[in-house]
Amino acid sequence: MTTADIAKLPIAEKLLLMEQLWDALRVQADSSVVP
Repeated sequence: MTTADIAKLPIAEKLLLMEQLWDALRVQADSSVVP
């Protein structure tokens, strides 16, 4: 999905994508902190 595609999406869709992105980043960060 390109930024142009994202720009066409409604606000609610963008928020959902952002949430999923943050969740994925947080999970990665958590797992990297734990030895």
